[in-house]
Amino acid sequence: MCDLFGLGSDQPTNDIPTTLTNAHQAAILNTAKSKIGTKYVWGGGDNNGPTNGGFDCSGFAKFVMYQSLGVDLPHNSQQQYDATKAHTITTKASEVTTKAQPGDLLFYGTGPGRITHVAIYVGNGQINHAANQRAGVIAQTFYPDTFVAATRLEKKN
Repeated sequence: MCDLFGLGSDQPTNDIPTTLTNAHQAAILNTAKSKIGTKYVWGGGDNNGPTNGGFDCSGFAKFVMYQSLGVDLPHNSQQQYDATKAHTITTKASEVTTKAQPGDLLFYGTGPGRITHVAIYVGNGQINHAANQRAGVIAQTFYPDTFVAATRLEKKN
């Protein structure tokens, strides 16, 4: 969940590989794009889609990564970061547009131990994410404020 209080019950996924093919990237981007316009619901979303009519940020990332790559992420942005941080691409916002690839997860918060948001990098300085109750799931320009890290996943065998 996009959980400002660190509450969540899912356990991190183990053994997460770290390279994507163009086909994997396309699957991630197509899945993410298909949900633009979906309502934001705190705690919403799972591996199969929106729950209670929508997604929160981690539910959106969980759904997209499971449907695209078969990777079952926790439903909590901090736990998603903890599960993927071994495969960090960059921790510098200034490097995101040059080092991140479409399909990478971007984490936001006040530091590595205080992640409060996750988005999916779609390339060309753009992200898809469940932003908030007002906006829902949107595409927008990458914002560097409170950026913590970018991580990369791979399709599970």
